[in-house]
Amino acid sequence: MAEFIVAIELGSSKIMGIAGKKNLDGSISVLAVAKEDASQCIRKGVVYNIDKTGQCITSIINKLKKQLKYEISQVYVGVEDNLYVAFVTLLLRIFLQIPS
Repeated sequence: MAEFIVAIELGSSKIMGIAGKKNLDGSISVLAVAKEDASQCIRKGVVYNIDKTGQCITSIINKLKKQLKYEISQVYVGVEDNLYVAFVTLLLRIFLQIPS
């Protein structure tokens, strides 16, 4: 099974996902990129629609899986400080399948 490095960044205008593989020389080859518009869920660093944010993240992961043709088991996430609490809440809902 291939080992990929997958990262998602939550920004105010878009949510980006990128997947790559570490080369022997330490560099990373980018193998897949996906993005979603964040204007319907994040403004000025504040999540105001946590359900839509979750849908965007799920969509990005699915797009990356499709491009890679492999399952994704781990994702690194970059968030601004003021997005952190909302993001942790979102992750708990997704992974524990807690209804909103």
